[in-house]
Amino acid sequence: MKRVLLLLPLLLIGGLYLNWQLTPASHDRDWRDDYSRLPKVTKQGSRFRVVDIRNWDYAADGTIARQDWITGDIDPDTLEQAYFLLEPFGAVEAIAHTMLAFSFADGTAYVASIEARREKGEAYSAAKAAVLPIFEYMFVWTTERDMYGNSEFYAGDQLYLYPLSIPLEQQKAVLTAMLEETGEIE
Repeated sequence: MKRVLLLLPLLLIGGLYLNWQLTPASHDRDWRDDYSRLPKVTKQGSRFRVVDIRNWDYAADGTIARQDWITGDIDPDTLEQAYFLLEPFGAVEAIAHTMLAFSFADGTAYVASIEARREKGEAYSAAKAAVLPIFEYMFVWTTERDMYGNSEFYAGDQLYLYPLSIPLEQQKAVLTAMLEETGEIE
């Protein structure tokens, strides 16, 4: 009897996990505006075109001032530096969201983030998202200005930026892998 009681929670967790793995992702829900568009990536030789890069403006009071989506052409060979970004969730610095930023020779910079895709009105909990399979996930590509404004004004969080100290060729490989992975989601 004790074995059954010990196995019951494991079976329940296993069943929830299996259900989550077998449930297909959906793109036709009433998503929040910032998660409403999946970026589309196409490869053209060694370059990539990313459609639906978020390029929003945020007012100092935290409201969204302008919603704009752009198309960016990204050539990994022009990458100058990749960065690791850390955005602690509020006062609890032990829990943080991580992202990658990429700056290029022409002065453009983009941020890639894996986000919990939320529907309008859906509450978010970092702890629940880490433990329970309650959200679908998506890649979000933004301009650098958008992400910094989103963190500082909209979310009210501080953002920490660390240059990757790996060879530039490895940084280009990270960028290429992120773009290719984004392109696989439909």
